[in-house]
Amino acid sequence: MAKLQSYFKNDVLVFEEKYGKIPEDYKWFLKTVGGCPIGSEWIANIKELEKTHIEISDDRNVPKEWKMKSYFIIGFDGWGNYFGICTETGKIFMEDHNFGGIHEIAASFEDYILKLMNQMIF
Repeated sequence: MAKLQSYFKNDVLVFEEKYGKIPEDYKWFLKTVGGCPIGSEWIANIKELEKTHIEISDDRNVPKEWKMKSYFIIGFDGWGNYFGICTETGKIFMEDHNFGGIHEIAASFEDYILKLMNQMIF
């Protein structure tokens, strides 16, 4: 287990050197859960997170109307819309590329996970 945590810690350090600091509550999720689908939402693991950040850091892959510049992208929904943590407030937002707009979907990462889990149960 210690070796696995060492690999994770190294992956996080490498990621943060390239793309910036991972928000603490999401970092805890990555370390504890990894990544996973919850309903139609996909929350990225550390390897997928790097692929996503490579994709969105390449201007050729990002639509001109893309507005989620001050967000740390953590995954996408079943329709391919990215969602992320606002780096200023910690709130979770999703940018709807089909119908437009940036929408707040949760007050925090923890709140977001609880909402998704609640949807799965009821």
